[in-house]
Amino acid sequence: MPASKKRVGLEIARALALKPRLLILDEPAAGMNPSEKHGIRELIERLNADGLTILLIDHDMRLVMGVCKRVAVLNFGKKIADGTPEEVSTDVAVIKAYLGTGGEQEVRSAPGASGVDEETEVAESAARIRPSREPEKAILDVHDLSVSYGAINAVRGVSLRVATGEVVALIGANGAGKSTILNTLSGLIRPDSGSAFFDGLNLANADPSTIVRRGLVQVPEGREILARQTVLENLELATWARRDGAAPRRDIESVMKRFPILGERRQLLAGTLSGGEQQMLAIARGLLAKPRLLLLDEPSLGLAPQLVDEVFRAIEEIHKDGTTILLVEQNALRALAIADRGYVLETGQILLSGTGDELLHNPAVRRAYLGG
Repeated sequence: MPASKKRVGLEIARALALKPRLLILDEPAAGMNPSEKHGIRELIERLNADGLTILLIDHDMRLVMGVCKRVAVLNFGKKIADGTPEEVSTDVAVIKAYLGTGGEQEVRSAPGASGVDEETEVAESAARIRPSREPEKAILDVHDLSVSYGAINAVRGVSLRVATGEVVALIGANGAGKSTILNTLSGLIRPDSGSAFFDGLNLANADPSTIVRRGLVQVPEGREILARQTVLENLELATWARRDGAAPRRDIESVMKRFPILGERRQLLAGTLSGGEQQMLAIARGLLAKPRLLLLDEPSLGLAPQLVDEVFRAIEEIHKDGTTILLVEQNALRALAIADRGYVLETGQILLSGTGDELLHNPAVRRAYLGG
């Protein structure tokens, strides 16, 4: 039995020894491959058939929708839906929470939300869409990458390519492995196997400072600004490793022109900025490292809709100015709308790939987020 399945089986057996009337399972499928998840599903179904009441908490929507009779969905601590799996998977609020909003697009344009029978829609989509060709020349080339956290296999055999000048979206539900891939490319995590090369640099064994100096720069999830330093000090610290004379000062002034709110608040502590302003600061800080490839990790996370619009406008402007971007984003609709190409990640594996427009209209994207 695989280590992850043994661990979960042992934990469940230990809980069953206490003869519970209610068993709470917290992410039992984390890090498991599909065959292991099938075993967990069978175990949950057997326990429930034997009369045990179970509360299942899990990011894997295929497992949740497949095994549960009723589903409640939380978004930032608030319950937004409660019903049968079928009711929840077609709920407008759930689609918005998992797939994001499409700006001016209506929610009915969400992948798979057309009202057509889903089996018919999937079959029609598969017949219509042809796999997009990956670029022959790529500045980033990832092949068969696998990454683990102890016994948890977070990324399994992922391959992707990014060509100079592209915006490539990497989308997927929470816990799919998106941030793990970016952290591996940035040298913060070492892969178990596979390869990743950025313009000839082996990212699997390069240290983070070398990776940044070569032009691969990450804007991390959660912004990670220095809250007790001023806006200006945050920007100045982003240029500390540069050795190009007065250019850093000119670049700081340039990014403050791009993001005028940062110029207005340059002497304020960064921690006093709004969430959207902090995200602008994080992006500006990344740009000051002179990236040739900018990794953006969940730039819209936790922002109000109008601030999401501002962030995506800024991303489009940065791309128009010539910066290549690998965008990790849960807001699938917005990410795919600006992407040249995209990859859909599910439980650590690439499920789908194609142009942004192809994926935007592929019902299998919704299934990757909502199960079914």
